[in-house]
Amino acid sequence: MNSSAVSVARSMISMLSMQMQQQTQQFSMQQQMFQQQMQMQMAAMEKRAETSEKYLCRIAKTIGRNTRKRGGNDDKDDSTDDDE
Repeated sequence: MNSSAVSVARSMISMLSMQMQQQTQQFSMQQQMFQQQMQMQMAAMEKRAETSEKYLCRIAKTIGRNTRKRGGNDDKDDSTDDDE
């Protein structure tokens, strides 16, 4: 190979190397953004689950109280603490 061909080959290798580095950086940034989005979505889902659990507990307590008022529970001694 002559020096001109070697020079062209080196510049192509250098250019390809730079492109690969740029693609790797872009992929890394995309991956970080995706992970952040997933963490935000998981946090939002956990918050919704906690809120739903609180509402379900309140509903269950209300139903339990209504059942006792109607005579569904024969226990006269209600020692359960329904206060939050």
